Amino acid sequence: MKKIILITVATMFLIVTPVMAGSPYISLKGSIADVDVDNISFAPPFDPFSVDIGSSEIIKSPGLAIGYDGGNGRIELEYFNRKTAKYDGICYLFSSPGPATEFSLDTDTFFINFYHDFKTTDKLELYIGVGLGIAKHNTDLDFFVPGFNFSDSNTEIAYNYQCGMAFLFTDNLAFDLGFRYADLGSADVGDFLGVIQADVDVKSKEIILALRYTF
Repeated sequence: MKKIILITVATMFLIVTPVMAGSPYISLKGSIADVDVDNISFAPPFDPFSVDIGSSEIIKSPGLAIGYDGGNGRIELEYFNRKTAKYDGICYLFSSPGPATEFSLDTDTFFINFYHDFKTTDKLELYIGVGLGIAKHNTDLDFFVPGFNFSDSNTEIAYNYQCGMAFLFTDNLAFDLGFRYADLGSADVGDFLGVIQADVDVKSKEIILALRYTF
């Protein structure tokens, strides 16, 4: 994880030209994300227990970014209010299935994104980008048994890689269409009875849509 973050930070400096003297912009964003979580694993000595999570969840979320455009490079601060993803699961003891469960994940992300733009025509640009930030997770695990509903929250370091294209309507208005892979760290599932701890890794593959206005 540390090595990946260091590579991400190094890439930021390699692909971005100085942009702080550029033109400010605001970007209204939306995402269609395939959010994938691992099966829920418990820390020893409760590791014989696990929760098998079903398929990944498709969620649609709004976002907002403000930044600077330096011509060939951009830097922005981005926030996404990711909608709640819900997953059906089965609780296992060793290999024996137990009760059904429902796992809910609600995540807010804050990224500093760096882009390098490649101008192809007067109306089209291609871009690559990287981002580093934090993900705020809120989780809920429901075993459908009275007293066995557990909630937790935590904040993790997150990073993303992305690429896409920008359609330039005017000198000030552009529409961005891109793909992004985001690693949102681990989400704590619960601290059961003060001793039973569990978490899941959260990753997201996203289509990003954005309407960007440069001042």
